[in-house]
Amino acid sequence: MNNLTFFLDDYPQNLLNPREVMDHNAKLVTSFMYQPIFLREKGQIIPNGIIDESVNGKIRIKFGKSLWSDGSRVTANDFYNSLRYILVNNPLSSYLNFIKGVSEYVKGNVSLDDIKMKVEGDYFCAEVYRSDLYKGVFSNINFSPKKFENGELDRSITAGGYKLIKQYKNKIVLIRNQNLINLPEYVYFRIEKDFLKQLKRVNEEKYSYTGFTSTNFSQIGEINTFPINSGIHFRIIISSEVLNIINLSKFRYEIKEEIRKNIELKKLIELSDDTLNLVPIDGKQLRKREQTVNFLYPNYYPNDILVRLTSKILKRVGCGVTEKSVSLSKFMTVDIQDYDMILELVEPITDNRLDKWIEQIRFIEQCKKSDYVSLINEYLEPNNFYQDIESRIEAIIFSNSLCVDIGLFKQYYTKSEGAPQLILTDDGLIKIISTVENSEIRER
Repeated sequence: MNNLTFFLDDYPQNLLNPREVMDHNAKLVTSFMYQPIFLREKGQIIPNGIIDESVNGKIRIKFGKSLWSDGSRVTANDFYNSLRYILVNNPLSSYLNFIKGVSEYVKGNVSLDDIKMKVEGDYFCAEVYRSDLYKGVFSNINFSPKKFENGELDRSITAGGYKLIKQYKNKIVLIRNQNLINLPEYVYFRIEKDFLKQLKRVNEEKYSYTGFTSTNFSQIGEINTFPINSGIHFRIIISSEVLNIINLSKFRYEIKEEIRKNIELKKLIELSDDTLNLVPIDGKQLRKREQTVNFLYPNYYPNDILVRLTSKILKRVGCGVTEKSVSLSKFMTVDIQDYDMILELVEPITDNRLDKWIEQIRFIEQCKKSDYVSLINEYLEPNNFYQDIESRIEAIIFSNSLCVDIGLFKQYYTKSEGAPQLILTDDGLIKIISTVENSEIRER
């Protein structure tokens, strides 16, 4: 097994950029090069190459069990520098707000050195407001240790088994790190939007995989598929103008019913709890008003099906719908203010409820935003009655959020006959070393 090939439906976005949120394809590629210090496995978050000696209010993590591709140890200082790099470049900084001083730094009130984190020998240490958040954040690959030289990110040194050597328009090539001779020498990621062409290539190449975000059950026939745990959410973002036309609860209910009736979408979307439990509402229904809704979405399967069903619901109340599909790279750069409705697929950095609530601030209707922010601030204060506050926050999201969470993307992959079955974490990252080791054991 000298090489492995993975077929993807779109080019990875923000690949190897620790400052930005990566799309799922970028996470897939990155998981071959870097490893987070915690992994999600069998419903738990477990240490990965570190020893966690944290106690309430203080993070204390010992490094020294993992190696960089040049043979040197992954150190506490590497992790410290990786977090500082994220903080300086800002987009992901809010996820580190559990560390004392981060929130004040982001607001510009203190310097980077005032943040309560430091290195003590082999240990990364930090003072935190809450001790239940750090594992979830540090299990995300965006926060995995990176190698820095003189303050600059060194992309030639990795710790996940492979490093990137070439990028083409439709291909990415990784080569095995020299200290892991049992792994396949090369891993290729080939970009092919057409799923039937992906399947044809998988049948032609001995050690290859496809599916992931592109599995099309109407085309796959009798080929075996393997499930992948996914944190990707289908979400519809609605403008305030459209919210004046529709009853939000009724809209959610009708989307749920359309998905349940659709053979393909039933296999690909696990409805979210708030959508699943909706019932028809008597009284105020969808309000009829003539308006054209401009609906934007990324152009890949099964988005077109979901957009079609949503458009059908809008047309029932007299709305015209103009659907516009664009590539993922184009989608990530368009001005969303130009559209009335947007379908997006989002994989949150964490599954922590507080992070979800904070992200929702930008979606809450203006008339409820002040109340909503006040409730979050109450929740953050110690000794409050959390359960009551939680239910009030969720009630505002349900009734006044411009973001409708449809459900989770149920992912699958298929493989060539000779390729080993992938060993995956709970959040869908490939454990390539475990995959190869498991394959070798079976072949003996």
